[in-house]
Amino acid sequence: MTSVTKCPGSTKSSRPRYLFLDFLRIFAMLLVFSFHLQVPGFGYGYLGVDIFFIISGFLITGIIVSNLNSSINSQWYKKFAIDRINRIIPPLIVTVFIATIFGMLFFGDNLLNDLSKSGLRSFYAMSNYYFYSSGGYFDLLNSERPLLHTWTLSVELKFYFLWMILFFIIGSKPEKFIVKVLIALITLSVLSALIAVIFFQMERAVFFLTPFRIYEFALGGLSFYMANILKNTAGKKTRSHNSSIILSLILCFSLYLFIDSVIALNISISFLIFILILKFAHQDYRVGDLSERIIKNIAVNTYSIYLVHYPVIIFLSYSGFEKTELFFYSIFLTLFFTFFVNYLVKLIKFDRKISYVENK
Repeated sequence: MTSVTKCPGSTKSSRPRYLFLDFLRIFAMLLVFSFHLQVPGFGYGYLGVDIFFIISGFLITGIIVSNLNSSINSQWYKKFAIDRINRIIPPLIVTVFIATIFGMLFFGDNLLNDLSKSGLRSFYAMSNYYFYSSGGYFDLLNSERPLLHTWTLSVELKFYFLWMILFFIIGSKPEKFIVKVLIALITLSVLSALIAVIFFQMERAVFFLTPFRIYEFALGGLSFYMANILKNTAGKKTRSHNSSIILSLILCFSLYLFIDSVIALNISISFLIFILILKFAHQDYRVGDLSERIIKNIAVNTYSIYLVHYPVIIFLSYSGFEKTELFFYSIFLTLFFTFFVNYLVKLIKFDRKISYVENK
């Protein structure tokens, strides 16, 4: 690969930190946590997952573009793959191991067997297919499945692989071409999801399976490119941009009004988040150094929090804790196991087990 698309604002040495996305990650985690705890008023908290997918699309696209722009771009895909494995798999392994120990203490043979199967499938990004074959997501929420939430990681890991292949093919193309490809992917994925739901009643497949979720990651990737374009044209055509945003919102939520499906709501919210990222990703927020460090530290740990919170809730619920006790114990134990998982990952030094040596 001899040339790459230079993204506005990208550098060789570092990638910018987007404070708005940190806010958004924390907000998404609060939505999901509250939904799983069945907090009143958070019945739609599962939409936090859609927000996570879009943020991932934005950030992963940025990481790939940064790697493409580096001096060793011919080997960028190896570095990207190793970085993603080091980021996702070690905390997952530790979480599944701890959950299995608690499963052995609390569960009978059938539940323990299901826990073991879902844990193993999560390691090779197949737990979304496992749970898809087991029932609908909202039905499975009422069962003792501590690793049900790992379906999202399986979708995400497949996205990493697909995005790596996609940018290996088109990464050297002009930015306008990449934007057109992303728009085509979004259109194809959204239409496929709507056709599957409206004509074939495949809502469960659309919810769990990666091809029907690609539009969310692609929206994130598109927002990465478009946010930079809008940043560089700040002050120009502002009225036109605002009108386009209002029109897009009306169209998105009209979709939900006419199609009575969770999937239609997912699509509507996804486009809303896409628009919010376009408007606010590059805003220069002043919150104070201490507040900014706190926000960034929480945002960085949202993955670990996501991993441990659901097994904590399931095991506490299985043990008979009532709602008030469940709420407070879940928060305390989630924080405890978040630190514990992170500590074990560093102690075992997973990140040194798999490494990538650049050829000088």
